[in-house]
Amino acid sequence: MASAAFESQAADLPDSEENHNGVTSSASTASTPPNHDHTDGPGPRVVDALVDLDHKDQQHRFPPSAHQWRTRRRAYSLTDADRERMAEVRAAQWQQAYMEENKHLALLPAFNRLSTIAMMVEAKEGTGRHRKRPKWSSKTEYMLSCISFAVGLGNLWRFPYLCYENGGGAFLVPYFVALLLLGMPMFLLELAMGQKLQMGHVRVWRSVHSKLSGLGVASAILSGICALYYNIIITWAIYFFIHSFSPVLPWTEGGVDAADSAKKFWLEEALRQAPDMNGGGGWGISPLMIACLTIAWLMVYFCIFRGISSTGKVVYFTALFPYVVLAILFVRGVTLPGAVEGIKYYLKPDLTRLANFRVWSIAGSQIFFSIGISWGSLINFASFNSQKNNIFMDTLIVCIVNCGTSLFAGFVVFSVLGYMAFKTGLPIDEVARAGSGLAFVVYPAGLGTMNHAFVFSILFFLMLICLGLGSEFCMVEVVMTSIVEASLFQGIKKWKVAAAICAVMWAVGLLLISPVGKYWVDLLDDFTGAFALFVVALVEVLAVVHIYKLGRFSEDVAEMTGMRISKAMRLVYRYVTPIGIAILLLSSVMVFAVERRSNFQHSRQPSVGKGCVGTCGADANPPRGVCETRNMFCRCKRGWGGADCTTKIDTRVYSCPEDCNGQGVCDETTQQCTCFAEFEGESCRGDKYAKGFPPWALFVGFMVAIVSVLPIPLVAFWKHLRKRVKQKIDENPEATQTAMYPSSSRPPATPSNSTQDNAS
Repeated sequence: MASAAFESQAADLPDSEENHNGVTSSASTASTPPNHDHTDGPGPRVVDALVDLDHKDQQHRFPPSAHQWRTRRRAYSLTDADRERMAEVRAAQWQQAYMEENKHLALLPAFNRLSTIAMMVEAKEGTGRHRKRPKWSSKTEYMLSCISFAVGLGNLWRFPYLCYENGGGAFLVPYFVALLLLGMPMFLLELAMGQKLQMGHVRVWRSVHSKLSGLGVASAILSGICALYYNIIITWAIYFFIHSFSPVLPWTEGGVDAADSAKKFWLEEALRQAPDMNGGGGWGISPLMIACLTIAWLMVYFCIFRGISSTGKVVYFTALFPYVVLAILFVRGVTLPGAVEGIKYYLKPDLTRLANFRVWSIAGSQIFFSIGISWGSLINFASFNSQKNNIFMDTLIVCIVNCGTSLFAGFVVFSVLGYMAFKTGLPIDEVARAGSGLAFVVYPAGLGTMNHAFVFSILFFLMLICLGLGSEFCMVEVVMTSIVEASLFQGIKKWKVAAAICAVMWAVGLLLISPVGKYWVDLLDDFTGAFALFVVALVEVLAVVHIYKLGRFSEDVAEMTGMRISKAMRLVYRYVTPIGIAILLLSSVMVFAVERRSNFQHSRQPSVGKGCVGTCGADANPPRGVCETRNMFCRCKRGWGGADCTTKIDTRVYSCPEDCNGQGVCDETTQQCTCFAEFEGESCRGDKYAKGFPPWALFVGFMVAIVSVLPIPLVAFWKHLRKRVKQKIDENPEATQTAMYPSSSRPPATPSNSTQDNAS
């Protein structure tokens, strides 16, 4: 707006807006400092303020908060009437300029149009909490940030196992169908909304409709909870990374075989895990684990404390280095004996599984976990783009890279699992695991049997740190953006907000590295990563289709990319995507309400010395297996060693003659050495650690998921209530004043006009 625009508005001011000396409003007042002695009537102070606003190099600008309003009033000696008149003039200019520039805003609801224009004006002019957003230094930084966020630990330890367990190559059919109908439409939707409105995820949904403010808050809560436990996984990786510099890897010793040694180190040395969530029997928190947690949060802080100017540089390493390590591990893995068989098991198609609804549900869930929908990060990333960026190409590239990484990671994982199966003589079914069991037990055990094991171990765990860190700081950035853009915390520096967030999450993270910590990590991962994620996604797509309107969304995309959304894609947005997300939501509720509860098993003490159960033949005489006391696993015999047991240690695992390759257990009755298979058998009538979650933990997890999405209905109800109350006040102001002030204490009547009512 030029100064003449303010002068034309000032010319329409009433005569009372001349000062008592008869000085009229003019552009010359811009060079005259405000007269702080004026107390009678508005005078030219409104014009002083308005003209001052138009000069970009001036300090005083349109005040975005109550505190700054008070500051401006002191600077210009503005009265309440001055302030309201000033807001009215400014609002008229907003509407005139930005309704012409953004014609689609005319379709917004009347009560929400002005707030949207105000946010766009302040974002463009760089004022208020809607100050001008920074931009990516290059398109490469933006793309690497999206890839680093989307490609995470789930691509490595979740997808390969799900693919193998749910039909092998046949699983790719529902996986890519879910990608085309659910993943890519939602990915494009979030990029488009952020890039068009140039706002953070909270303000984007508030601009769509004031009652949707809670949607952005829910995404921030969801990202905060996920960031809390996700960084614990990074902490575990740092712990193993530090131990990888030992000449002899600590998880290759102390057990009866490679896998048992790795599991013992993981559960007893690293986690010091308690038998169940009640916490009994734990060994306390490892001081080294506390140090690793501190290192993890320090890394996150230094990645985000300067916003995208710091994250844009970090992603060059966190996004690219994992592919270098994956390539090295792939080349090493395929040269191992048994690797080809492992890869065959990975992709061997079982077309009968396509008739199972659960397989389709798992494929859809994996798409949501994998490409980062509903967390808020994609909206934030896109808001730092130019409005002419091609989001179609961005969506295509990121989704293809993400899915390709998942497939390639499967080859890396199953080549080593095939090698482990070859060494132990066991089928892949008994070797393969998902989640932390794969990353911290099975795969390290396989690496430990290779030549130069410490080198591959260092690379593997450094890759885990990079994969986790790339997703972690993006989620923390969502929380930080929500706080920085809130009016309550306006003016606080980003580095201070980042420091406060990391400090609080570090303190809470101490619980998650305690002996019961892994149970809580699994609980939070199951609930916040499924139920709450689907709720946010469902509300997002319904908001765009029915409130923002699909036609306007298509026009926005066409304006930014030059390509309109096709009719088929509109049908997908209107029907297929919402219905698909709703089905996934109901499926997740059924899984946690039924399966998780029924699968819970308490930890049980074994019957040591009475033989073993299952395939070891508990009823055989003599028993064909011996129960190893401390780890409570049944060791099946290969034959009698023929020598007395002369060396004993507290775990009842003894040195055996060479025909057992130094591996065996001592039978307490015959005092002879018994050789065992190199991999664990079945449980000895019990399990040292509880499986699943008890009912009270399921209730807590479900409540956490509910709380994370609760802002959506609460904020909508609060906005509706405020609107109804305001309508009642506007309809009968006298009755409202009578109710608020009894006749004895009623203040003297003050003149009111429609301008003041509208401004309020």
